[in-house]
Order: sequence, then C-alpha cells, then structure tokens
Amino acid sequence: MDEVRRKEHRLKYYDYSKANLYFITIDTYDKKDIFGIIKDDKMILNNEGKILNDNYSLIFDNGKAEIICFQIMPNHIHFILELKNDRDITLPGAVSYFKASITKKIGIKPLWMRGYFDRVIRDEKEFKNVYNYIVNNPYRDKYKW
Repeated sequence: MDEVRRKEHRLKYYDYSKANLYFITIDTYDKKDIFGIIKDDKMILNNEGKILNDNYSLIFDNGKAEIICFQIMPNHIHFILELKNDRDITLPGAVSYFKASITKKIGIKPLWMRGYFDRVIRDEKEFKNVYNYIVNNPYRDKYKW
C-alpha cells in the first residue's frame, strides 16, 4: 500500500521558534459546523463556540505566546499568534498545545482536523491585511470570496 504524502506548506528554511507573528487557521474535523452559525453577517456561537470563546485567550498565560486577534467560524478558526521569545516555544508546539487544551475543555473528540495552516506575518502591511481578513470573515463567508 502506497503511503500518502502530505504537502509541506511551511517555509523551508524558516525557524518556527522565532519570536514573530503568525496567521493560523485550524479546521474542525471533517469541516463540521461545531461552533455555531453565521446569521446576518455575524457569527452566532452555540455552546461549543462559547466555550472556545471563553477560553482561547487563557491558553497562553505563561507569557511565551499571545493571541492577538481571534475569529470563530462555524467550522474553523482564524487567529494571529505572537510567539514572544526565541526558542521558548515553537509554532507547532504552541498550536498543538492550543488544540489539545480546547479539545479538553469542549470534550468532543476528534474536534480538529490534523494539522493547521500558517503564514508568517512579515511586516505591518501584511499584519493589517490579515487582521482585516480575520475580523471580517463572517461577512466574507456569506459571499464566499
């Protein structure tokens, strides 16, 4: 049986333990609408969405990372994650810790798809573009831009 190879989407020579800002997207398992619905261009959270909303900012209370901007969608989340200190934590470690912590709080297994999508935010212009994308995502979802 042939092994399926996953496409590598990370920068080949980038150090993902480097203090920086990262745009993260995590999908729910099988893209199921777990966190609520979009109504009138607004995200309406259900119980699981409210648990996520009440707990996401508490995950990184150790000062090693911080979530700058966060948006819950029915079947995925977007956020900007800031790693604070070089080598204290890696991006994969931070995302894995986040996913495990929220899964434990919500109590649904499996909650998340394997892996996640990330992008290194390289400058202020890119930060503003990503920030606006995240904040406006419920509105954009209606039109599937």
